[in-house]
Amino acid sequence: MHKKEFLTDHKYTVFMCRYILAEGIVSGSIKDEMVMLNMQNGKYYHLNHVSSRICQLIKNAMYLDEICNELTSEFRIEQEECKKDVQKHLDQLLKLGIVEIIKDDPTP
Repeated sequence: MHKKEFLTDHKYTVFMCRYILAEGIVSGSIKDEMVMLNMQNGKYYHLNHVSSRICQLIKNAMYLDEICNELTSEFRIEQEECKKDVQKHLDQLLKLGIVEIIKDDPTP
């Protein structure tokens, strides 16, 4: 069984980590955009279309490559450009406490 470690910063390379919505995040949609409430700090966030789609995808933990595979099938964007852009969005979402990183530890 894999041990899961939740992180809030980049101690590990993005290839070793999955991203997931943080606990205590409540969301709702307004047109194509998402509004989120962080129940832990009481702050509301209005996300643009790209960040909204990323958050929809990571309701179940996903690796950066998995997120970009999904996005490149939906939008006209190259894989490398997608990785760079998505990583920027994820970094911002991490800082806001909307997203957490899960490091899968292969040790029992």
